Amino acid sequence: MGVPHQRIQTTKWADIESRLDRMGTRYGSAELALVNKPDIGPQILQLFSENGNYVLLLGEDDGQDYNTRSLSNTTSGTEPIEVCAYVWGPSQVCQDFTIVKRAFKEFLDTGDVSRELLN
Repeated sequence: MGVPHQRIQTTKWADIESRLDRMGTRYGSAELALVNKPDIGPQILQLFSENGNYVLLLGEDDGQDYNTRSLSNTTSGTEPIEVCAYVWGPSQVCQDFTIVKRAFKEFLDTGDVSRELLN
């Protein structure tokens, strides 16, 4: 099963926020990629969404490897959670959409997401 995905090009927060709000609790994915990305550092922020469960992934190149940073939700349960046909550890999933918006806003503004949010 494919994950619904639509490509748009924008650097305006209002456009990105509107797209995120329309996703809400729907099934789908979104990503925000740096167009003129550096050789080393963050490259792309991805979101997977299903039934009010959200997974955020930040892909970054450290010069030797490509790494993925994700949420570290210490208040989560112990059971794996399926989001967009992938099974995630419960610490990688959140139900707080404000965290999703915060991550996208940080990435748009700075080209990175704080390690406090994604580590």
